[in-house]
Amino acid sequence: MLGELAGPEGLTGQASTFARRDVVDHLARRLPVGTSASTTLEELEALADRFLAERAVVVARDEQLAEVRYSTPELVALEQRMLDSATARADAGCGVVAPEHLRATLEAFPTMAQDQADALADLTRSGAGVSLLVGEAGYGKTFVAGAAGHMYGLQGHRLIGTAPTGLAATGLASEGFTDARTVDRLLADLEQRRDRLDAKTVLLVDEAGMVGTRKFARLLDEANRAEAKVILVGDDRQLSSIDAGGGFRGLRLRLGASELTQNRRQQAQWEQQALELVRRFEVEEAVGLYREHDRVVVAETRDELTRGLLDDWQQAFQQGEDVVILAHRREDVGRFNLACQQMRANAGELDSDPEARLQVADRTFAVGDRVVCGKNALKRLGVANGTRGTVVTLDREARSLTIQIGDNTDARGRGATEGERVTLPASYLDGKGRPGAPRRVDLAYATTGHKSQGLTKWTSLPFVSGREDAQWLYVVLSRAKHLTRIYTVTGPEERPPELAEVPDTRRAPDGYERLATVMGRDRAEQLATDARRLVDLRAMSTRELRAERDRLDAAMDQAPRDRRHEAERAAKRHAEREQRVRELKAAGVEGPELATVIKLADQAGEQARQLRRHQQQRAAWLETNAELVAQRRAVMQELGWRHRADARAIELDPPDELVAAFGPMPTERRAQAAWRAAVSQVDGYRRAWGIERPGLAKHEERSEREEERKEHAGTAPSRIARPARPVGAAGPSGGRLDASAAPCALRNCWGRSRPRIFASGAPGRRPGPPSSGTARGPTAATAASGRPARVCYRATRTGQEAWWMTLPATLPSTAPATLDLPLLPMTMRSAPTLAAASTIACPSWPSGASGISVLARRPCAVSRLTNAAMDASTSGAHSGSQVLAPV
Repeated sequence: MLGELAGPEGLTGQASTFARRDVVDHLARRLPVGTSASTTLEELEALADRFLAERAVVVARDEQLAEVRYSTPELVALEQRMLDSATARADAGCGVVAPEHLRATLEAFPTMAQDQADALADLTRSGAGVSLLVGEAGYGKTFVAGAAGHMYGLQGHRLIGTAPTGLAATGLASEGFTDARTVDRLLADLEQRRDRLDAKTVLLVDEAGMVGTRKFARLLDEANRAEAKVILVGDDRQLSSIDAGGGFRGLRLRLGASELTQNRRQQAQWEQQALELVRRFEVEEAVGLYREHDRVVVAETRDELTRGLLDDWQQAFQQGEDVVILAHRREDVGRFNLACQQMRANAGELDSDPEARLQVADRTFAVGDRVVCGKNALKRLGVANGTRGTVVTLDREARSLTIQIGDNTDARGRGATEGERVTLPASYLDGKGRPGAPRRVDLAYATTGHKSQGLTKWTSLPFVSGREDAQWLYVVLSRAKHLTRIYTVTGPEERPPELAEVPDTRRAPDGYERLATVMGRDRAEQLATDARRLVDLRAMSTRELRAERDRLDAAMDQAPRDRRHEAERAAKRHAEREQRVRELKAAGVEGPELATVIKLADQAGEQARQLRRHQQQRAAWLETNAELVAQRRAVMQELGWRHRADARAIELDPPDELVAAFGPMPTERRAQAAWRAAVSQVDGYRRAWGIERPGLAKHEERSEREEERKEHAGTAPSRIARPARPVGAAGPSGGRLDASAAPCALRNCWGRSRPRIFASGAPGRRPGPPSSGTARGPTAATAASGRPARVCYRATRTGQEAWWMTLPATLPSTAPATLDLPLLPMTMRSAPTLAAASTIACPSWPSGASGISVLARRPCAVSRLTNAAMDASTSGAHSGSQVLAPV
């Protein structure tokens, strides 16, 4: 039993990862009923623990929710082998198309846009064993696939087109692939040796995002052994496989992918923008656009909403529009199909006589009904699972239906020829299928989101119940060219039948809230290998948080550099040279001149392709590591919260040594802010460096001794005397600090220039007030009692922004020393965030400051503040002398 759970049909049959509760659930379905509930529960718990210990591996951990995600060693090894084999073939040099064939193909497809031409060149000129093409819904992926098939045909390659569904496979056939099969059929042919690949084979997989991981790995293994070229076309942001998936996304993140950039389906510009917002999970903006253009219908009850939806469908259908209803569950689809059929019968469009209808399973069909096939029969009948048509005749005795293919736009080129009539015999209609398989023939007025992927309609009417996800919603919102109207109900989501008798106390959400919830629900499949570890930051120490911040910074520095502008210039240069080639050909020029121009154009094209490849790899890296930005933001928020919490704790219960050093908190508001800044800096520094007792850190002492030696040796940096100015004198901006007048280093918060402040004085002497406006030499900060003073300078500017500077905890009282003051930006309403270091470089003094206020427990004097990095126009902004009394 445990082996079955760990196998391909077990827990990882339809999902790449699972939790412990999933193991318990699967075991409960398989275990016989025990003698008592407690005994059964104990046995379940013991078996679950045994399974997780012996047959599972941890792939992700959400420490915030205390949930661990597991996978099986079989699936993890298969995923890794698939990724390794694909990345190892990145420079295999297979399937490289000659430049002249590329040029000939572009001439044969004159309607091809530039983004499609670039993607075609990337797929056929890279030489990679596995190439990927990503295109959003309606961007023309299948058209590019057909052009690639045409190009490889010119060069003599064998083309095989495959897709996970029969409908998508027949779509490839309509694009020129003479050999188009479903993935299941191709794998069966290869395993039973009815077919084989070789080095001249090009295997193109359409809708690759819907292929399960295990099937993906088998396809790539076959291609790897034969050294065949593989082209994967799809979009991992749409609906994925019902099996464990994520292979297409995993390969895209590691290999990069060519991407189409132009929407060719939706006509309204705002709707194209809205789909982009849905794709990027920008929920509020997307809902706002649909609401602004009156595309959301909200009803209070489900019955009222259904009546409104059916009325809108009937109006559009009778006007000749190609319209479809889209729903998430098969039950809703069946209900809408029967209602639409009844409405057509009531309107006289269908014969309601039972004798004129044909019963197939639990459905009855009349002439004129729109139907969809649910079983592949490509070779025998020319229809696939998803082929649509209209019933033109029926034979009750022979039990056959004759349908006309392609009477609506979504069936064009899919399956049999458009307009062709196909008779579905009794063997097709009454054949037995596996449990849960779709009906052989069903009504086609409504369909599910999975069956709609790949369709193009004029009007679509999605029904949103609240159980859907963002991928489903993106698919159904991108089906229509002209009109998409969303229908949702106000009220809680439907509950399971077993809870029908329980009173419902849930709040009824607004219809727009329900739509926003669905848009933000991400259920995209990913490989177990790509599962992420979510860390509980609250459980980490501050030192661990700082180490995590440094690790994230180092990881973000590894991103490939942005060469977007180089790629744009290379693309422009290539276009110009290709235009020159066309001009010479049109003029009939031949010989060396034309050959030289063609060679230059080919070189420019190769350079442009390589730069596009670099940008694709950069985009893949950024998406792969997108969580780094969010993680770093979370870490910084946690560090900031802890700093504010520590500051508040110190304010309420300050340590004795800090009270002895800074005194109790002042009563004046501005002085309180300065006190908090100074105390928080000292406390944060001690916490960061693990200093348990007051005093200087060892490296601070060593730094000061080195500075003293330089001073005595005469090697200290020279100080430039500045003209003095009284503290209250107006600066260049009339006493207010102008941001534009501040040095560049100041505007960047942390610059390279460091203002040097010198502290000296004699013990037991109280300094008198020096004459204002006179340069007095180095700054003096001396306590009357001979002990060092604690000072905090504040330079204000226009608005609420300020810069705070705090002297270190102790100052030498005998010998002069050079000290670097920390300078930090903050707002007047928030506490400053101080870096954890003993000596911090600060930017230039702000020019034009209105004054300097000093908070000190004991009197001290500030005679002059100078900065050698300041230019002449701002010199002396803080010059002057002032005696500062205790606060």
